[in-house]
Amino acid sequence: MTEEKDWRSLIAGRPEQIEAITSECALTVVSAGAGTGKTHTLAQRFAWILAEHPDCAVDEILVLTFTEKAAREMQERIAHTVSDWYDKRGKELPHLGESVHRMGDAYISTIHAFAMKVIRESALALDVDPTAGIAPEPKEDLWWERFAHALDAASEEPLAGLLDEPWRARAAELFANESFVGLVNAYSPTTLAAAAKAACGTLGSAGFTPEDLWDWPEENLDGDVASMEPWFQEVWTLWMEGILPRVREALLAEPDKHFPSSLAALYAKFQHSAPSQQDMRDFAADLLETALSNLKDGKQDTKKKIIEFLGENIAPWRDEARKKLLRATPPSEEERALSRFLNRLSALGWQCWESLRRRENVLSMNDLIAYAGEAVRREPAYARKFKYILVDEFQDTDALQDALIASLWGGGNKLFLVGDLKQSIYRFRHANLLIFQNYIELAKADPENNRYIALDRSFRTKGEALGAFNALFSDIWRNGLEAGTSMTYEPLGGPDDADWWAARNAPALLPAVEPLLSLPS
Repeated sequence: MTEEKDWRSLIAGRPEQIEAITSECALTVVSAGAGTGKTHTLAQRFAWILAEHPDCAVDEILVLTFTEKAAREMQERIAHTVSDWYDKRGKELPHLGESVHRMGDAYISTIHAFAMKVIRESALALDVDPTAGIAPEPKEDLWWERFAHALDAASEEPLAGLLDEPWRARAAELFANESFVGLVNAYSPTTLAAAAKAACGTLGSAGFTPEDLWDWPEENLDGDVASMEPWFQEVWTLWMEGILPRVREALLAEPDKHFPSSLAALYAKFQHSAPSQQDMRDFAADLLETALSNLKDGKQDTKKKIIEFLGENIAPWRDEARKKLLRATPPSEEERALSRFLNRLSALGWQCWESLRRRENVLSMNDLIAYAGEAVRREPAYARKFKYILVDEFQDTDALQDALIASLWGGGNKLFLVGDLKQSIYRFRHANLLIFQNYIELAKADPENNRYIALDRSFRTKGEALGAFNALFSDIWRNGLEAGTSMTYEPLGGPDDADWWAARNAPALLPAVEPLLSLPS
């Protein structure tokens, strides 16, 4: 008679997946590249927790993700996996029967849906109506149009009804200032309102308030300038060590030895520099404001060679680089005063929008996260109800969301994060890659209590394509995924030890990757 296998034989996957699924560390951070089976890993971890710990109920495991589609897929995969394990090992795991029937009680949702649930369950602890809805985007757009009209009228009267003290007095003082009125006259009110909306979204997702923005420290301007220092090194490396010497050598080898004089002069000026930080600053300024200001006198071959090395057309690269040069230049007193006015204008519009939402009983997405975090911090028992916290797509987290997750983690529960620095798609929503990087470093720094695991075997893509991707992205991110950080590219490979892998990678009629390069005619 064949001996029946232990239920743990149900755990399927590569060794690194199984390590992640069965981790009992306080913090487990999983870097999961595209096609490496992260959904499989998360679903099996949920089932493993229930099987391994009979005293853990389905509503004591929190699973968070960032899109409704991902949440639905996760719900389906987890429910299927738990049910499958019970069907196959019900005698050995009888307690899974209750879990199967109670899957509807599981906390598996987007982080915003979870936050709304926290708010509704914690109404007495918060200064917020539990029946409040979400502000639709058109309503927010209408508000900022209304704010633009108030700026255009150069009057605080249309805003007064939304403001209490001290904001009402602040608004009156601001609109009475001639320099502020000059600012409004110099720029389109619609443009100013759009800038205010963007600033509020960025700062709100980082946990700041209109009060913070009203008295925004001027030191932050200097900090922004200092943070751009590595960019000068990038420009120097790209042009002085990459493009200019190669283009110059190639062109001087041609019979007419033609080379644009502005670029040639720039290269000659700096080619023997050490260089110092000031040299790199001067080089970037000369390159953007003089050498690349007009290349019409250059030969078309010159442009094509530069574009080939640059990876894009010269003009858009130059224009984007000029914006960075402005950010990296210490502001004048006039610019500091302009910054103060813009901050206070934005803070005023933000405060009005906050007041309007409270009056109409609606919440923004940032409100959901902020209020939920406040509720958890006020009532720590809420966090203790979750023995395990699983977060998918963690690379798309912003500071406010991280604060909520951090407030849920503690007191003996376990945090399991899955993400991929290479797949962040919500930077426009203020997702911050450094948050995930910080958790990676935290896990690596304390291997006795924490664990970092890389899922780097892709089941989705052929080996030839993986090789091309690795070559491309390792070059793009050779200096890190983010300037001034240690976030380096982690290459993907295939499951070389799997029998089916060789068959999948048999020679094909068509190439797996066909490089294309678009050049202007």
